[in-house]
Amino acid sequence: MVTSDSKPELSKNRSRRRPTPLVPVAIVLTLVGGALGVADATAEPRAAGSHLVTESFTGAVVADPKFIGLGSACLTGAEANSSAPDGASNLSDCDDYQVGPVPSQGSGASLAGWLQLTDASGGNMNNDNNGAGASASRAGGVLFNQALPASAGLHVEFDQAQYGGFVNSTQGAPEEEHRNWGADGISFFLTNGNFTLSQTGAPGGSLGYSQSQSRPGVAGAFLGIGLDAWGNFSRNYTGQGAGCEDRDLSPGNAGRLQDSIAVRGAGWRDGNDEWTQGYCLLEAKQLTSPDLTLREPWNSALGGSPDPVVRDAFAEQAQRRIVIEISPTNADGSATATVGFWVGESMIPVLTANVENVPATYKFGFASSTGNAGDVHLLRNLEISTINELTGLTLVKQEDLASPLYSAEGYKAGDQIPYVFTVTNTGQEPIQDLELVDDRADGIVCESLTLGPAGKANSSVTCTGTHTVTPEEATNSTEFTNTARAKGIADPSGDIESNDDSVTVPLIAPSPKLELKKNARLNDANGNGLGDVGETVTYTFEVTNRGNVTLAPVTITDEMLGLTGQECVSTLAPGVTASCATSGTYTITQDDLGKNLKNTAIATGTPITDAPGANASPAQDEASTTTSTSPPAPAPALDLKKHASLNDANGNGLGDVGETVTYTFEVTNTGNVTLAPVTITDEMLGLTGQECVSTLAPGVTASCATSGTYTITQDDLGKNLKNTAIATGTPITDAPGANASPAQDEASTTTSTSPPAPALDLKKHASLNDANGNGLGDVGETVTYTFEVTNTGNVTLAPVTITDEMLGLTGQECVSTLAPGDTAPCATSGTYTITQDDLGKNLVNTAIATGTPGTDTPETGTPGANASPAQDEASTTTSTSPPAPALDLKKHASLNDANGNGLGDVGETVTYTFEVTNTGNVTLAPVTITDEMLGLTGQECVSTLAPGDTAPCATSGTYTITQDDLGKNLVNTAIAAGTPEAGTPGANAGPAVDSDTVETPVRAPAPPTGSPDDGIGPVVHTGGMAADRSSSSPTSLALLAAGVTLALAGVTIARHRRGLPKRRADEFTHIDRGSRR
Repeated sequence: MVTSDSKPELSKNRSRRRPTPLVPVAIVLTLVGGALGVADATAEPRAAGSHLVTESFTGAVVADPKFIGLGSACLTGAEANSSAPDGASNLSDCDDYQVGPVPSQGSGASLAGWLQLTDASGGNMNNDNNGAGASASRAGGVLFNQALPASAGLHVEFDQAQYGGFVNSTQGAPEEEHRNWGADGISFFLTNGNFTLSQTGAPGGSLGYSQSQSRPGVAGAFLGIGLDAWGNFSRNYTGQGAGCEDRDLSPGNAGRLQDSIAVRGAGWRDGNDEWTQGYCLLEAKQLTSPDLTLREPWNSALGGSPDPVVRDAFAEQAQRRIVIEISPTNADGSATATVGFWVGESMIPVLTANVENVPATYKFGFASSTGNAGDVHLLRNLEISTINELTGLTLVKQEDLASPLYSAEGYKAGDQIPYVFTVTNTGQEPIQDLELVDDRADGIVCESLTLGPAGKANSSVTCTGTHTVTPEEATNSTEFTNTARAKGIADPSGDIESNDDSVTVPLIAPSPKLELKKNARLNDANGNGLGDVGETVTYTFEVTNRGNVTLAPVTITDEMLGLTGQECVSTLAPGVTASCATSGTYTITQDDLGKNLKNTAIATGTPITDAPGANASPAQDEASTTTSTSPPAPAPALDLKKHASLNDANGNGLGDVGETVTYTFEVTNTGNVTLAPVTITDEMLGLTGQECVSTLAPGVTASCATSGTYTITQDDLGKNLKNTAIATGTPITDAPGANASPAQDEASTTTSTSPPAPALDLKKHASLNDANGNGLGDVGETVTYTFEVTNTGNVTLAPVTITDEMLGLTGQECVSTLAPGDTAPCATSGTYTITQDDLGKNLVNTAIATGTPGTDTPETGTPGANASPAQDEASTTTSTSPPAPALDLKKHASLNDANGNGLGDVGETVTYTFEVTNTGNVTLAPVTITDEMLGLTGQECVSTLAPGDTAPCATSGTYTITQDDLGKNLVNTAIAAGTPEAGTPGANAGPAVDSDTVETPVRAPAPPTGSPDDGIGPVVHTGGMAADRSSSSPTSLALLAAGVTLALAGVTIARHRRGLPKRRADEFTHIDRGSRR
């Protein structure tokens, strides 16, 4: 399929009713009826349409002059040596085309004639039986140059006959192939009725429809159907189908498709306005059924000039009735095309096609060619009608694409829109006094005001007219729609009117555009070709209106000439060029020397009042001229630009110690002589006469090859770091200005640096020497403190000292000097011993580090020396044990054993002493003893008792054994109470309490008469019972069961349980008082 972008002049589809431009036609053709046999066909009655054209070509004259004969086309019905009458078609006798078995001349009276397109005189291939007069080729055609309405469809029928070709007897073919061959064939084609139809396309295999390598195709081509006997219409080797896509070309050019029907689509114009593109092959089908052939083989034995009766009879025998239909146009502009044969009473369809972009009207034609062969090609009995019935008078109005006024882009104000009107009489009565009613079209002219009956001569006429686009139309709308109607008087019926038909075309809005040309002429007094001081330049102007509206006025503004809104022309129509009445002269001054004297002017065109575009913005254009002037006196001059780039490591936007600044240089020769070289001197960077560039022409700017880097020191802090460089340019030797002084320029940059900011970070570390490993500080354990300092500022600190009140450090030197960013451990450290006062607290120790900005060499005089010292404070916390009062009491009993029996007897005494140990972590003051049996209550044991200390009590007591004690174990319990010392941790805690119990064995009383053994049972010492420290009250004492051994004052005292045998003293168990806790 060929795309429409290849043919822009035909791609406008401006309205449903406007003529459809020619674009390649997309047709899908399908073979109908299997092998095309008669048995597959059916004769279906066709609904009656409106008759358009009837021409039998059987008589001596074709009355309708719109049939135009071309080439060898002639009427066999015309008498020999006759000519066409005036006012009729130019078709006439066939005197010059009598080679081969052509029909006899002069049969028109009996209406038995034919339209003969070619005789058999064509060819140069030994056409032995063609008779005298054979030539290289033969071509003929007939055109109908009158548009017919397309929307209601088209039904075309005609008889064609092809026969009498050359005999292939000398081409080396086998005997059985010595038969009569055809020569090319006949084409029927439709064109867009909007184009003048005056010529056929290329002859030969193109069949007068499509193009060849040397000739264009038929103009306005829409659809071509080839009745192709020879088989070249479907081939592309002669240049057919140029510009088509591959799928629209024949599958190969090696072989001919003889006796076939082929269809080609629309053509379009090339860049030279020639119809050389398109005509793409859409489908081709060879006819293989003996009932469906294009031609009748001529019996070559009859020779070239048989009897006329025989020739006429053979022509009748060779005729085939062809049917071509184009369906009514669909809403999308498409239709269906069908090609077939009449066989008997049946119409056999061969090919069916879907056709796109159907034009509003058709013109048609026939053409025939023989190429390098010969054949007789005949036509007659042409009938053309619509498929759908039309009204008695039909009007088709179109934009006239063939008119020189036609504009594919659209029409602007003042343009004329060309129209073509096709008026067709589809009734049987002639129509007179034809009139077109169109109140928006001017100059309507019709070729005739009389229409013949349908199908007769002049049944269709063409009229033309125009409409001039008004300013209002162009300004207020993007398109213009115009409607027309035809009317006349039918004889004898009376008044008749046609349908209304409309055309819509695009309009082009007003668009003011202006072009200015400025001319400068130097009045060169000294003839040196350059402008010199005092010489003048004369400026003139020329303007062209490139828009589509008149400009009035057009003015010139030229600042250098002192012109502002000066009138150039009073009015300027579209497309017109005019010289301005305004001009100006400029006198060259000293300042202009050495420059290209440039002058710019602006032309402004205002759309004319009360015209299209009057409200549009004015059109403007600008033009400049340049005049060369003489060079001025040598004047070396130089411009230096210095750039500083801080390599800002910490990103604070300020220069800091150790960061660098990179300096680069750029020089511009602002003088009028070349400088070579240009050097840079920069004391801070250590550059002296360093080459920047080797040469620098006037006006040129260059970056220096030289650059430098500076590292910021502590001395730079708090200042704006300023660096100045000097560029020196020496005029080039042996050139103007060589003796002039060098050009110099100085440039400085300033880089902001950080202000002095002493700052210090102190880290303090505490290490607990945890003797008991409980993870807490206890009395007597020590904490070791160490220090680490970091200079977080930007100046050196010297010295850095430590003050720690708890450690007794005041201004103790940590480090003698500390540079910015450095970290150092302090030489100073300290140890603290935990006291009882620290218990139960988080032991917090705070130290202060002080760093003094340096005042001694090398720091003396550096930034920050006068600044306040930097300080930081750090604390550590060590957890200590909570206050825990605790007490242990040991009670000792000593029996004053008067009789030495080891047992307490009445009157003997027991002496009790006490010993206390502070097992807590707070001092107890005092410690007291309570012993009810001894009559002691809160008797002071010791006045103070430090943690861990053991002391014997100053208090003791004696107990005298009584009669009541006999037979018992004498049990005595004492309680010791220790009160935490006032003013110390734990002062508010409850007292520490402990108790201890001792048992003394006592003799049993004398047994009654008859009592058992008076042996002494064992006495048990229960030991001390710990007090409940949480309540500060003594616990109940438990008396151990009899039979347990008691150690008392180093003496083992025992008493046998009654009824038990006596034991030795060493058999008793010794109870360690230490186990009582």
